[in-house]
Amino acid sequence: MSSTSILIGIAGGTGSGKTSIANKLLEEYDKGDIIVIEQDAYYRDISHISLEERHLHNFDHPDAIDIELFNQQLISLLKGQMVEIPIYDFSTHSRLKDTKTVNPHRVIIVEGILTLHYYSLRELMDIKIFVDTPDDIRFIRRISRDIENRNRTVESVIEQYLKTVRPMHQQFVEPSKYFADIIIPEGSKNKVAIDLGVKGDYRVRKLKMIHGEDNFVATHKENGLTFVLDISKVYFSPRLSMERNRLSKLVSSGETVLDAFAGAAPFSVKLANQGAFVKSIDSNPDAENWARHNYKLNNISEQNFSFHCSNVEDYNFGNARFDRIIMNNPTNSLSYLPLLSALVKFNGHIHFYYIDSKEVDFNIESMLGDGFICTKVRKVHPYSPSALLKVFDIKRTKH
Repeated sequence: MSSTSILIGIAGGTGSGKTSIANKLLEEYDKGDIIVIEQDAYYRDISHISLEERHLHNFDHPDAIDIELFNQQLISLLKGQMVEIPIYDFSTHSRLKDTKTVNPHRVIIVEGILTLHYYSLRELMDIKIFVDTPDDIRFIRRISRDIENRNRTVESVIEQYLKTVRPMHQQFVEPSKYFADIIIPEGSKNKVAIDLGVKGDYRVRKLKMIHGEDNFVATHKENGLTFVLDISKVYFSPRLSMERNRLSKLVSSGETVLDAFAGAAPFSVKLANQGAFVKSIDSNPDAENWARHNYKLNNISEQNFSFHCSNVEDYNFGNARFDRIIMNNPTNSLSYLPLLSALVKFNGHIHFYYIDSKEVDFNIESMLGDGFICTKVRKVHPYSPSALLKVFDIKRTKH
């Protein structure tokens, strides 16, 4: 399943502030670009039982949600199809005959206490957020909401909270926190931004700050190294830390390495720290500034690195040849393969990163000329529900 939409899941206990986070996101986008879909719309229809029995129903248990319909309609939206979302009446605890027509949007937010509980929903999400709020604050908010908006009495809210809400939170909601990519503590000053993907020639992330100070300079530490950069202005992926560590174990001191799409130079810094001589290239001037900062921050000798602000195709390599070439530009690497493969030495290596669709067979060896073999294919991480980021380790076997 391919999709151009971003699906964000927001979970947390009742009254935790999920809606406030969702509304903050709504403010950041044009109305036609974003929509919020509430889990509560998918309560199963229990109109076949008496109203007295409905009042006693456990609405905080996962079985109360029509997860089959919920999942099916989200998949349809991600495929670009219109859906008819149910409308739930909380005063009568029943599903209305009317429905709400929802069209596909660029950003889809799914909000509810159990949205991170269901595996099928989590698998569809690009970003998973959990709003972590103390029990007493949530309880006060629940009382106010149910009395004002759902025609409930104080006594009935308290009884329901003690009988079902609290135990279900402890059993199902709280444990789902550990599936979250981001946990937002109530009242914290943590900066939380939503990543809407890498865009443009500079592969810069489009970010929306939803919590905290509007400042995107971040510090990242991995394997004894420290990187500081403005993540809104330069490409950097913390998810590749294991991959950088893997390559550092393959490189030998004294090797010549070309980091062809360096960004803030995390690969370059890691390999130069191992004693390699690294040439870093990136067309983004901000990348050069942060890369040089990170080289200095990690005490890398100037003899071991050089950074060139240029497009790869415009750079004059002259007679330079390299023991190892890193091609970390997954959406565009393929077009550069003929140019860069000619720059690798005999018995040298290329590490080629590519987004491989699960729906299309991709054979790297058919893209290479005579004298190259693919020695290893490694799945780095999921890129989308229908694609994987893979790295192809390629060796030159002929002059």
